[in-house]
Amino acid sequence: MLSHPQPTFPNHLRNAQIDGTVRLVGRIGTDGRLTSVVTESGHPDLAVAVEDAVRDWTWQEALLNCEPVEIGITISVTFLLPNPSPAAQQ
Repeated sequence: MLSHPQPTFPNHLRNAQIDGTVRLVGRIGTDGRLTSVVTESGHPDLAVAVEDAVRDWTWQEALLNCEPVEIGITISVTFLLPNPSPAAQQ
C-alpha cells in the first residue's frame, strides 16, 4: 500500500456512542486504485466515511508475468469508541 489516509469517525456517531465495522470488497485496478467496491456496514454514515477515505488509497501495481493485473481485496475498517476511564464510570 502506498497511500492510506485514515477514515474520519463521524462526530455525530461518536457523540451518540455508535461504533462498528465497515467491510469493503473490491478490486485493485492496474492503476493501483480500488474499483468495483461493495460496502457492508451496520451504519450507512460509517460506510460513507470509509468510502470517502478509500478514494485516496493507492497500492503498488500487482504483477503477473511482469504485466499489471487487477487483484481482489477485502478490507475491514473498525470504528471503536474509547473505553471510559474508571473515574468517568462513577
